[in-house]
Amino acid sequence: MAAENQYEYIVVGAGPAGCQLGYLLEKAGRNYVILEGSDSAGNFFRYHPRHRQLISINKRFNGCPEDSFNMRHDWNSLVTDEYKPLFKDYSPKLFPEAGKMVDYMQDFAKMYNLNIRYNTKVTCVDKEGETFKLKTANSEVFKAKVCIMALGPTGPVIPKDIEGIELAESYEDHDINPEIYNDKRVGIIGKGNSAFETADNFAANAAFIHIFAKEPVKHAWHTHFVGDLRAVNNNVFDMYQLKSLHSVLALSPIKISKNTDGTFKVLLKEEGPHWKTPGAYTMEATYDHVIRATGWRYANLDLFTDKTRPVMCAKDKYPLMKSN
Repeated sequence: MAAENQYEYIVVGAGPAGCQLGYLLEKAGRNYVILEGSDSAGNFFRYHPRHRQLISINKRFNGCPEDSFNMRHDWNSLVTDEYKPLFKDYSPKLFPEAGKMVDYMQDFAKMYNLNIRYNTKVTCVDKEGETFKLKTANSEVFKAKVCIMALGPTGPVIPKDIEGIELAESYEDHDINPEIYNDKRVGIIGKGNSAFETADNFAANAAFIHIFAKEPVKHAWHTHFVGDLRAVNNNVFDMYQLKSLHSVLALSPIKISKNTDGTFKVLLKEEGPHWKTPGAYTMEATYDHVIRATGWRYANLDLFTDKTRPVMCAKDKYPLMKSN
């Protein structure tokens, strides 16, 4: 094995997390490499969110000259001792266009001369004794004592309890041209930002949109968790409360089937555990489009061998983390 493929630290992914860690490792003089499967830092933001608007606040003015104070209200810039580059110099918008994050990340990586190997896609994470051994698509092998997965969202969460879920269009691939949905009936599976972002995109076009939310929608302004539904995406919920045809339904899709005319029949179920006589009822509804927008998982388990596979939680959405 070539000596240059031996490192103290390997970081997989050159997104915000990977580049932030790269900055700290570079500053500390550590022997590290960041392996990135694409040709640029921040590549995820070339494609997501699909409708190209970030939900992280770009608040440029805070009435205070202190950099440390302003960073508390900057949701996009990475943390550096130099306080640069700052994302506010890339967009004046409160909720910026997603492509600006790619520009920012690439400039950040160049400014701090981060040791990133681009077009180096990791295909296997193994371990030999106490040493991690990573294989790549171009047949290279990298070894390190410490391996940090900084990939962020690695793939969609696909519900396993909905028969025919494969018939649904996916958030990551559905047609985002609003004109496609003119006067169409649309059902959206999901109750987070991706579902409401999708609905908001063609709310002016669709005949009606039904968002299926078996459990109550969690609003970020209420939970104080930015991953819950942000106000910038909740126009459809607002319209629903004001009695428009768009609705948020407390129903669970349990089966999707395709009709001969190309439309879709969705079997919906409502549980009534608190009814006087507990039970459930089902109903059928017909849609021109059914879109799955059920969130992301944060580990690609196909990359790991039995020695390195992380324990998962929350229906395999997140790696189970310890307090340290």
